[in-house]
Amino acid sequence: MVLQGWTRDTVRWAFVTFHEANWHPITWLSHLADVELFGLDAGWHHRINLILHIANTVALFLVLRGMTAAPWRSGFVAALFAVHPLHVESVAWIAERKDLLCALFWLLAVGSYRRYAVRGGIPNYLAVTAFFLLGLMSKPMVVTLPFVFLLLDYWPLRRLGLFFDGDGGIGSPGEAVPVRKLLIEKSPWFLMSLASCVVTFIAQRQGGAVSSLVEIPLGIRLENSVVSYAGYLGKFFWPAHLAVFYPHPVELPAGLPWWKFAAAAAVLAGVTLAAWRWRRSRPYFTAGWLFYLGTLVPVIGWVQVGMQAMADRYMYLPMVGVAVMSVWGIHDIARNVPFRRWLLGFGGGLLILLLSFAAWLQVSHWKDSESLFRHTLRVEPENPTALFNLGDTLLAGGKVDEAIRAFEDGFRYRPEETDIRTGLGRTLGEKGRYAEAAAQFREILKRRPDDHLALTNLGVTLDRMGRSGEALECLRMAVERKPDFVDAHTNLGGVLLRMGRREEAMSHLRIALRLRPDDPAGNRLMRAAMGGTGR
Repeated sequence: MVLQGWTRDTVRWAFVTFHEANWHPITWLSHLADVELFGLDAGWHHRINLILHIANTVALFLVLRGMTAAPWRSGFVAALFAVHPLHVESVAWIAERKDLLCALFWLLAVGSYRRYAVRGGIPNYLAVTAFFLLGLMSKPMVVTLPFVFLLLDYWPLRRLGLFFDGDGGIGSPGEAVPVRKLLIEKSPWFLMSLASCVVTFIAQRQGGAVSSLVEIPLGIRLENSVVSYAGYLGKFFWPAHLAVFYPHPVELPAGLPWWKFAAAAAVLAGVTLAAWRWRRSRPYFTAGWLFYLGTLVPVIGWVQVGMQAMADRYMYLPMVGVAVMSVWGIHDIARNVPFRRWLLGFGGGLLILLLSFAAWLQVSHWKDSESLFRHTLRVEPENPTALFNLGDTLLAGGKVDEAIRAFEDGFRYRPEETDIRTGLGRTLGEKGRYAEAAAQFREILKRRPDDHLALTNLGVTLDRMGRSGEALECLRMAVERKPDFVDAHTNLGGVLLRMGRREEAMSHLRIALRLRPDDPAGNRLMRAAMGGTGR
């Protein structure tokens, strides 16, 4: 749909689809616009991501400066945001456009909220609502924004009535607003968040992305969330060993070490205690910490979507809270240090240069799929998902022997994983080891008899073995299970054509080409059928 560009049908599809277990029409519209403007020139798709990231950096600086009246500290937080290696994934990965759009509308909503908090007025309130809605339609992670508004009412806007002696931002005690009024004014936004949560859960449940409590028990989810909170902090302060996929503890043979959970819990408890003790003297620390904890809630794994333990992209916005804590804290610590401005300027400049170099190195791992997954396996060797993706990449590049090794390594970690068995079966088939390949697909079908992909792959393998009758039966079953599966129709058409059943073959090839007009195999077979040959 995206490759068709901006049409009436594709725009409508963007608003109604739950494709890939998500509802984010604004994100789809941005990809449609890219295709309409630039076609499949990948460079421009990447440039748009980079432009959005730059826009987010500028917006963050303007919003922070407006709320805190501290331009230098706001500028340094924005600089950290701009070049931190944790942000490479969100910018370098075109499909993470949703992160960038979500953040842009999030920042515009916060900027509008500052104007509303200071000046009031229905237009400012409606601007907040509009930007919040656009954020929700870009990526549902923005659902925490109403809670963030309450946090901003505490610091730096100081509308909440909790007064303190530290750096108090732009508010003043005389502007305090009753808590009840603050909650009432945000009630429409809370309802919008609730509606977005319901829609997102339905989309992810229908897409099979939500793991059950049987697959990942609640206790393991809570343990992993504690370790992930601490892990993100560690990667902020020492951004090394970054990977595109961190396997969940349930995927690892040894699980989650008890000492790692204990150390992470101690770190979180210590910082939380400090935030509570400094809630009046250093309100920026408390606000930054609660911002970090709160904005990560949708992706911290209590409702597990996917099989990752954590992901660099999830820190795109939450990192701001940690950066504010750190920058304002260092400013406070250095208040009475001689040559403070020179030291802070030199140290800050050096840090930005080092982070820029680290980000440049991290970007280099994204030059192609093989580089990305090989780097991931250097960082996380026990990683069946990365092994599967590496195997798939190697297979597509014709490196069949290496692909087999990658799939076999992944198989040792997760012998029940359907994707790994599928990849292993396909690579064995490419090597002509058809009996072994068929055994892999049959093993999948023992557990999942209606798996249309396994039926199609088994049918193709049987056809290569010269067992056309059995192949025909498998491919017919695949078409029955999933009538819009192009590969099943194409391969079924090919088998029928070689059996001399030309009219029947053409009926399936027409369906395949209607679903995927540019399919090379379907077009080749259709030309052969129309030419009256079986090849």
